[in-house]
Amino acid sequence: MIGLIGINHKTAPIEVRERFVFDQNKIIEFANKYKDRAGFEGMLVLSTCNRTELYFVIHDSSPLSFFDELLIDLQEYMNFEDSLKDYVFMHSDDDAIRHLFKVAAGLDSMILGEYQIVSQLKEAYFTAKDNGFLGATLIRMFHKSLEVGKKIRTNTKVSEGAMSVSYAAVKQAENLLGNFSDKNVLVIGAGETGQIAIKHFQKKGCENLTIANRTLNKAILLAQKTNSLFIELEKIPEILQSQDIVIVSTSSQKPLISKTIVKRAMEDRKGKPLLLIDLSVPRNVEPGLEEISGVELMDMDGLQKLVEKSQEIRHSEIEKADIFIEKGFEEFKEWLGFRKLMPAISSLSENFKAIQQTEIELFLSKNNNKFEAKQYSEHIANKYIRMLVTQIKMATDNGNDKELVPLVNKIFDTNFQ
Repeated sequence: MIGLIGINHKTAPIEVRERFVFDQNKIIEFANKYKDRAGFEGMLVLSTCNRTELYFVIHDSSPLSFFDELLIDLQEYMNFEDSLKDYVFMHSDDDAIRHLFKVAAGLDSMILGEYQIVSQLKEAYFTAKDNGFLGATLIRMFHKSLEVGKKIRTNTKVSEGAMSVSYAAVKQAENLLGNFSDKNVLVIGAGETGQIAIKHFQKKGCENLTIANRTLNKAILLAQKTNSLFIELEKIPEILQSQDIVIVSTSSQKPLISKTIVKRAMEDRKGKPLLLIDLSVPRNVEPGLEEISGVELMDMDGLQKLVEKSQEIRHSEIEKADIFIEKGFEEFKEWLGFRKLMPAISSLSENFKAIQQTEIELFLSKNNNKFEAKQYSEHIANKYIRMLVTQIKMATDNGNDKELVPLVNKIFDTNFQ
């Protein structure tokens, strides 16, 4: 069974989602618990600011019970005392496959058609692959999902003008404050989201950018690359009063921007507005700061409202995108079915090769031409193998007939030479 347990922006508010963020170390530690379990083929953990999804494959007499076990383990591992069932969704087999394909295409994102999910999926894949958490099913399913996503972005308008979270943040700043040429912008976090934000700000004419990051060298390198200033993280309170926009995107487990430092900064700004945009999960801006006069606060959930109007064209393309989802789904199901027939096909091949060898020996006993004997026997063996494989695939609906596949594998798991 292919299974999925997930929590995302549709099923849970940010204060719940931030409790289930996995970094790489947590992914490795959690998935290792199942690696040697009997019947367990693989697990891939996708964790972003808007979703945490656990894809797994298990061959078990009662695979559905694994959902309950995994859910309990997840709650305990993340020290979540409430009922997680109220916030998660669970899919198996066909629904799990289709969901991953939609995620890879950006069809399940907060910002429809966004591309950042592709790099996040690849990161999740390589973490799982490098630590031996993936079996053949998830490897094939992952690659197929990226293939489907690429076809959708190429052949539909679902990503036309698509905004990353960072771009949505920049648009919000532009809507509220206007031209950026005379604005001071502080970007806290030199990761991918922060880098994309800087790129968009500069495209909009911003020339006064400052970068802060926990690892100073990373801030320095990014500042050099983007012709920006840099500061140590501890210096933020000292320059906050001179900033017009602050965008935060780090993995800090506690707020970096507090009410205390913002109140102090606003006293010095003398009524000049300050826009805070928190793109972090867990949140890095202390909740409630928008109550301070002159302060605007936008977090991940707030961005959803911003992008709704820009989604009309992309939403109109969903039906076209669904055609590619279904085509990719059918192709993957065909591969799954064929894989179930592999025991029978392998057995057929081995037995026909044995027959081939017997026929060669018989031919040579009457004719000493080894080349002709080998050609003749290979021709006969391959002809029968192709014929039987075609018949097996047709009879079992390409391996999707759950009753016939075990019978076929049993019939051909024998030595009839």
